[in-house]
Amino acid sequence: MTYTVFRIEHPKSGGGLYCYGAAEEYDRVIGADRYSSLAHSLWNNDRCPTPTHENECFDTSDGSFPDIGLWLFAFVTKKAMLAWAPSFKGRCRLDQLGLVLATYEVEETALVKGRFQCAFDNNRARRTHTTPLVTQRERKEQC
Repeated sequence: MTYTVFRIEHPKSGGGLYCYGAAEEYDRVIGADRYSSLAHSLWNNDRCPTPTHENECFDTSDGSFPDIGLWLFAFVTKKAMLAWAPSFKGRCRLDQLGLVLATYEVEETALVKGRFQCAFDNNRARRTHTTPLVTQRERKEQC
């Protein structure tokens, strides 16, 4: 079975929100009173955990998560991704930094699902396309 997953990343390097200071910039733009790293109401931590944090509940006991350096973090739905980064103003800033919404196809054996995010083996996935985080009209009128 193949899954489609969604990830915010830089289109050339593939670096995600924690590269380039993008998560911190998102927080700054939305006026976060603490460093949330894109935390949402489902996480009650001072700092949003990475998907390997205990709240994410990845079961790695079977060795299916062997080398974190090869894995990228994403969401199995666009809706879940938008819930994780709910601020339109924040997404505008990420767009200004050059980040996009990337869509990947991933085989089930290369995917680990957590409660909120998923992780996938980048070496066994295929990026199918990228789309802007905001439309051209939104960028012109609202960002």
